[in-house]
Amino acid sequence: MNINSIDLNLLISLNKLLELKNVSAAAKEVGVTQPAMSNILSRLRKTFNDELLVKVGRKMDLTPRAKEIVVPLKNIILAIQSQILGTKEFDPYKDKFHFKLSFHDYEQLVIHTKILPLLIKKYPGISIEHIPPKSIHPTDDLGSNAIDFSTSPIVKDRSGILRKRLFTDKFVCLADRRNKILKSQSLQLNIYTQLEHIFIAPHGGISGQADLLLQKKKMKRTIRMSITEFSIAPWLILGTDLIVTLPERAAMTASTQHKDLIIHECPLNIDPVNIYLSWHERLNNSSPHKWLKQLIIDTLN
Repeated sequence: MNINSIDLNLLISLNKLLELKNVSAAAKEVGVTQPAMSNILSRLRKTFNDELLVKVGRKMDLTPRAKEIVVPLKNIILAIQSQILGTKEFDPYKDKFHFKLSFHDYEQLVIHTKILPLLIKKYPGISIEHIPPKSIHPTDDLGSNAIDFSTSPIVKDRSGILRKRLFTDKFVCLADRRNKILKSQSLQLNIYTQLEHIFIAPHGGISGQADLLLQKKKMKRTIRMSITEFSIAPWLILGTDLIVTLPERAAMTASTQHKDLIIHECPLNIDPVNIYLSWHERLNNSSPHKWLKQLIIDTLN
């Protein structure tokens, strides 16, 4: 295909069509009518000799050819916006921008309860889509442009991936204030081992650091249920004599929302968790991404 045969103005529309997979939504984003966008899609299909978007059930999906070009096309658009047309500053109060994030349940609980009220109050054009993490540290998705930012407690060095530590969180215990075993006493180690536990294992398993520390003391605890999501833990211990060990920020969020939940100091010296924000270096000069990164950092500190 000769580049002279392509109307480069159509690439902006193509970028939106492939991102949104919806003709009407793409038309609204670009600022044209739905029939006009349908005509643009028809021209693009002839140019690329490919359908690009096809119906799958009630939705539209990308053809294999479209999947091949979606990432390089977005990179080109971002490069033009930031490096060539970079004189226009991003205005989060007025501009629209759609971010794709890949945060684990714990980070979503801690971060989004802080930033969502700000987005609603101050930044009406900002929207966020979550892509489920494929691993504990989804650097592959950062490199492929499928997501803008990821968070994780584990950092792997990878070419082109940058990171910043967002916060450090110590471990505490959360229980119902009506817990009959705890009553009004402080949580000592002997009481900790008498209680039955909810164990949070985001990546599976039935034991963790607390169990290793207890094993060294020739002690053990009873795990009544293991779960993969932090956000469900408060609901499981409400009205029971169960207890859960989790990072303090998650516990504070839960105790703020549920008046019957109370935080106890953990009687075990569990290593604190560090949470890192990661992104690809190509976004370093992108005004929208610099803005969101700084918003997250400022909100958490």
